[in-house]
Amino acid sequence: MRWPGVRVCVCLVAVCGGGAWAGPASGDAEAMDAARVMRPSSALGVHGGAREGCVGGADIGENGLLFDGGLPNQQNANEMTRWLQAEDFELTQASVVASIRFWTLEAAPTAWAGVCNYAIYEDDGGAPGAMLESGVLNLIGRTLTGNIVAGLAEIVYNFSFPAPVSLEAGVYWIGLHMHTGCTTIRSILWVTTSNNFGAAGHERFECLGAWEPNGNQHAFLLYGEAQPPGCPGDIDGDGSVDVVDLGRVLASFGLCSKDVGFDPDADVTLDGCVGEADLGVVLEHFGAACP
Repeated sequence: MRWPGVRVCVCLVAVCGGGAWAGPASGDAEAMDAARVMRPSSALGVHGGAREGCVGGADIGENGLLFDGGLPNQQNANEMTRWLQAEDFELTQASVVASIRFWTLEAAPTAWAGVCNYAIYEDDGGAPGAMLESGVLNLIGRTLTGNIVAGLAEIVYNFSFPAPVSLEAGVYWIGLHMHTGCTTIRSILWVTTSNNFGAAGHERFECLGAWEPNGNQHAFLLYGEAQPPGCPGDIDGDGSVDVVDLGRVLASFGLCSKDVGFDPDADVTLDGCVGEADLGVVLEHFGAACP
């Protein structure tokens, strides 16, 4: 079963003035802490602002919302170029995670070097545990929201994972890092939210060492497709995995989304093509009945 397509509006913004925020010199402990986290303050004015309900600048495709980590509150943020930042999330059923949206505060349009690394971890008692996978996200869209906080421009990012990530129901952590290396501050901070799940965010200085709680929860949304409980491979949704489902995979085998005859429901793994992985899911669960 496919989730309905989700589309978001494009924000047309005028960026307000404000001085650029400069990173501290290496070795200055107090300045380094200030760079790591922007503390809440009544003096932090929020200017401009996207139209209400306008939360991004890209079409995220045929993906449903799997996890709502909250919208940005412009109250706080944590640095994510010299620090690896992580947030926990919960999936209530087995799911295929395809894309992520999150918000940053940045000193300049050129602050981002064009790379966003990710990692997914098991939960270890309220902190990131063993890493399950990692890689580089693919940019879908990067849009100014129009909000200026303490001279920093708020930007919303939409990324897809290099391949859809299949996860069982449970609690996990998503780690994000917005640079090619971990030793330089480029003034990119993950914006906090007032509404989030579970434990406070955690961080690693220069992407190494022990995880430390940062006291904040950060705004992000995960999109993808939830799998029918106990019945992956039930392509036609009739409550069982049978010859009809197998036939639909075989009929589209080797085809991708732009090919004539492609059956999107037969793309069980949501990678844009019907291939061995999709056939494997159907064969593994062949004969199973949905609870």
